[in-house]
Amino acid sequence: MKKYRNTLLVCIPVIALPLLLSNLTLAKDDEIRKFHSEAEMAHFQMVVLDTTLPNGYNYLFAGSGVCQKCHGLDTLGLASVDANGDDVNVVDDWRATMMANSAKDPFWRAKISHEVLLYPQHKAAIEDKCTSCHAPMGHFNAKHLGALHYGIADMVADSLAMDGVSCLACHMLAKEGIAESFSGLLTFDTFRVAYGPYMSPLVSPMLTETGYKPKFSDHISKSEACADCHTLLTETLDFQGNVTGNKFVEQATYHEWLNSSYNDTLSCQGCHMPSLDKWPVHIVTGAMTEPRSPFFLHELVGGNVTMLGLLRDNVEALGLTAGPSQFQDVMGKTTALHHGGRSSSLWWKRRRATRFLFLAKWTASTKCSAKT
Repeated sequence: MKKYRNTLLVCIPVIALPLLLSNLTLAKDDEIRKFHSEAEMAHFQMVVLDTTLPNGYNYLFAGSGVCQKCHGLDTLGLASVDANGDDVNVVDDWRATMMANSAKDPFWRAKISHEVLLYPQHKAAIEDKCTSCHAPMGHFNAKHLGALHYGIADMVADSLAMDGVSCLACHMLAKEGIAESFSGLLTFDTFRVAYGPYMSPLVSPMLTETGYKPKFSDHISKSEACADCHTLLTETLDFQGNVTGNKFVEQATYHEWLNSSYNDTLSCQGCHMPSLDKWPVHIVTGAMTEPRSPFFLHELVGGNVTMLGLLRDNVEALGLTAGPSQFQDVMGKTTALHHGGRSSSLWWKRRRATRFLFLAKWTASTKCSAKT
């Protein structure tokens, strides 16, 4: 018994001493030896477990969070990367654009409020018209279900409406009737299809995961797909709020392109969604599909740097789903597009570090009418 007692007396200090020392130095080691800061680790968790994008469905549409599962960041670096290994996933490229934030755009919201303040008798008509393009997945779902009007209050309470010009707001546009009605009179296919630019898409992964069937259609790559929102003719009122019977061309971007020298050589997407030319890209995370070419970057940059800066500086206040560094990235690409065309936009993307490292630097403090 004495032998065992002596052995125990020797073992206890031997075992306990390292534990005691580790506890004494734990805080210091955490400060000195951590490879990532707490801010970086917090953002890493947000990227990997991103729940900020809406994952829900309404009768017609699904939120961008549903698409993100397969078309977002691939942490293995296999899908949605270009020839240099840089991340080019369509969801993260899109989420800090004006398209993604169309329903949250504070200037647009303020302008709607101002018009309604001036002409309260036309509140329903004003808000209904404006939400058709700024919140299409809420607006047209409501119209499909029989609503007569869709207003700002409806939009704010609707997570898919607040998803802005989201994935299916473009990829469900029906081919028939595009570039004919304009002014937000959109037509969507109601048979749960998602149109894309690639022939013979592998159906099963997307259909199983989301309930939507991928389908090839050339109209998704044409300027006509942009026409019905980027041509806006509004009815005019006199100072007393009476309808004059005239129309005002508030926006004619599509027709400006149509009457330009580019209409036979370069589509809207050619500048605003430049392709990676001959570089094939695996477009689906976790599925062994063939790489696709050309791959279209969902940069969707336009001419508005000022509003992007305002969004960047008010992420939390506006409830945005992109971070300041992502808005800064889109601002850089927008400026590059202004200065040198689409090749400069590609140059901007290629010079960045991979998205995985890029996102890690975001601080933790910021955290249809339907076709039947």
